[in-house]
Amino acid sequence: MGRYRTAALFRLAAEEGTHFAGGNAEQSTALANFGENLGIAFQIVDDLLDYTGSAKLNKPTLEDLATGIYSLPLLLALDQPELKTKLLPILNKKRQMSVSDMQLIQEILVNSAVIEKSRKLAQEYAQKAVDCLDIFPNNSATTLLKKMPQQLLKRSF
Repeated sequence: MGRYRTAALFRLAAEEGTHFAGGNAEQSTALANFGENLGIAFQIVDDLLDYTGSAKLNKPTLEDLATGIYSLPLLLALDQPELKTKLLPILNKKRQMSVSDMQLIQEILVNSAVIEKSRKLAQEYAQKAVDCLDIFPNNSATTLLKKMPQQLLKRSF
């Protein structure tokens, strides 16, 4: 749910920017799609940081989990039978989950393939965002926009 809100916000900002700059319908659609893909990549990176973040990023870890939000890495893990078997008994505690329970979930996810799979999905959406800019001529504005997705990915990798 949050992913769609984030993507919608990024999409709207990019699309409205096109209108204010006097862009045409094709440019508006391209930038709207750029914003949506950038927003999805941003949300995936944010989901990852909930399990892999550090103090230097000023992003507390396990916040989504503590509030009962099942973000992408956890959803991917629950789609794998062996991880689901480990995770469900802990997740079923819901509000009674302790900090050590949440740290165990974090450890399970970090030691599985779901973190890398989530990173790859973020990279795919970042590339989709860049690809949306192909209709624009190469100039300083386009170059700057093309750098944004890669900068976003560096938040966690």
